Amino acid sequence: MSDFDILFQVRSEKIDGLIERLSKLKPAVFKAIVDNTAEHVAVAMEQHAVIYPEARPESDYRRTGRLGASVTSEVRREGEYTYAVAGTNVLYAIWVVGPANPPEGEKGQAWMHKGVWVPLDESVNAHLAEYEDIIISDLEAAVKAFLP
Repeated sequence: MSDFDILFQVRSEKIDGLIERLSKLKPAVFKAIVDNTAEHVAVAMEQHAVIYPEARPESDYRRTGRLGASVTSEVRREGEYTYAVAGTNVLYAIWVVGPANPPEGEKGQAWMHKGVWVPLDESVNAHLAEYEDIIISDLEAAVKAFLP
């Protein structure tokens, strides 16, 4: 999908309990519920991904909107795990909205963008409670629709 992705994990006793109940359904139904829920979260992540800062008054650079428009989302499955992923394939994104403090030896936000552009991981992580609410709402609806 992209050259620069954001992954996160949302876990809670409530989510684990709902997953436990729903896991008793036929595997294809359970997978569809989980994938649908992950898709809802992925779309929300995509909407929160790139936050454009105010243009600098001394700059005559005109933004193209390419970075924000390039953000896409998808659902990935790896073994028993399902991930909601948002990312971009714009090559310069890592230097603009990459991690402010990347692990040693990895690329991240360039010094001139720090404090101006919100890193993608910070933007997405600021909405974890919202993603948890989406997950719980979707799973509760599935419990009501599929379980006695």
